[in-house]
Amino acid sequence: MAAAGAPQVEHLVYVCAYVPESGQSVQDIRGGKRLPWVQKLDGGLTMADAERAAPLLYGGCDAVTQQWAMRQLRPQCNAAFEEAIGTPGWKEVPSTYVICADDKVIAPELQRDVLAPRTTQVIELDSGHSPFLSIPAELAEAVLSRR
Repeated sequence: MAAAGAPQVEHLVYVCAYVPESGQSVQDIRGGKRLPWVQKLDGGLTMADAERAAPLLYGGCDAVTQQWAMRQLRPQCNAAFEEAIGTPGWKEVPSTYVICADDKVIAPELQRDVLAPRTTQVIELDSGHSPFLSIPAELAEAVLSRR
């Protein structure tokens, strides 16, 4: 999620991401439901359950890339899911939403019907949740061809 107010940003690209409205959180978009494979940790942190998350996050990747990507995961602040955003960047900056048609984390229907329409351009790829790892050249070509 990118908040407005960074004048050096000319264009935003959301890759199978949440695109909240003003005053909305990721958890709001998800209907108050938490991702069952994301564990709450002490200190206000969350962490993906490695066994359950790997096929969801990196299912379109080869085994070596999937294992590498899982080793890169670190705990993150739970507030990223629960805190409402002020003015989202997409309201003030041109933006592109990349729908990933085989995403197991953010339902493609949610991407198409709710999230993507908030942006100024939409691209759809036949990819899971991590096209930047599974099909990086195709993702780059699709985004750059829309500039």
